[in-house]
Amino acid sequence: MLKSNYQLSVSDHNHYHPMSESHIIGNQRVWLITGGSSGFSLEVTKVVLKKGDIAVTTYRPPNIPESLAMVQASLLSSQSSNLLLLPLDLASSSPSDSQVSDVFSKAITHFGRIDVVFNNVGFTTLGEIEGIPEENARRMFDINFWGMARVSREAVKVFRDVNPEMGGGRIGGRLLNVSSRAGVVPNAGLGYYSASKQALEGFTEALVMEVDPAWNIKITILEPSAFRTHAVNSSLITFPQHPAYTSNPSLPSHFIRKWFANHNDITGDPMFAAEQIYKFSSWDEQEGEVPLRLQLGDDSWTGIRDRLKSMLKEQERVEGWSKGLVPLGKGFEF
Repeated sequence: MLKSNYQLSVSDHNHYHPMSESHIIGNQRVWLITGGSSGFSLEVTKVVLKKGDIAVTTYRPPNIPESLAMVQASLLSSQSSNLLLLPLDLASSSPSDSQVSDVFSKAITHFGRIDVVFNNVGFTTLGEIEGIPEENARRMFDINFWGMARVSREAVKVFRDVNPEMGGGRIGGRLLNVSSRAGVVPNAGLGYYSASKQALEGFTEALVMEVDPAWNIKITILEPSAFRTHAVNSSLITFPQHPAYTSNPSLPSHFIRKWFANHNDITGDPMFAAEQIYKFSSWDEQEGEVPLRLQLGDDSWTGIRDRLKSMLKEQERVEGWSKGLVPLGKGFEF
């Protein structure tokens, strides 16, 4: 029995046909995908539908973007019920938990459960930390961190309290939080963006520790490298170079600006990443526990590996400075 706060009537939207009952067939999974108008989320929506699963994909209101309208128009009549498009504005000036819960409610009303949440929303700013107004940096955290956190909390609640039982326990669900290579390897010129992704990684890792294994909720942080998405073009906000950094062309922020200026050379295709994400979502636990992190792209895997090696080397170099300050057994060891 679904909990009463999810027994909501679906308002009349012209972009889908309300269903009176679940239309899940066989092993179909129900995906809730945020930020679906472009990039990874759009490609994941396409792959999910191609594989025969159900996609509940959100877009920023007021209008359905052309990219999603084309996906909807391409579906055969027999597939039309597999795509539900819902508005969700995590970039509004005052987003709320109720906006997020309303989307989950409508997905539950239509399909009875949610199996996978692909949590992906945000934007990028390019500029030195001194050159980006605090108002913009705070807005980035509101979306890149708090927007993702709201969706994560609601996903856990639905997986635990709303999804049906099977075999004596909840079916649980999969939460895929999209971070970035920058979530582990910060970049000059992307300081606030890197910080927002590192905040998301810390939040997600703590969430994994908190959830009860009996709830059968599996959570993974996705760490993509450079792909041809809106993060490197239309969703990129570039600020003028801070005057203090203009005189030395060897500073790293100069190189990152040149890199973004040549973003047409980026070869990473988000379609291939979406295929890998879909495959990963069905991870067979006979291979071991579901990984906490998944890098997407050779340079992400290599860059994060090298970063971890560098951190370990530095930690070993300063080990003596910590000795005896807080003895083992008397501090944070759980």
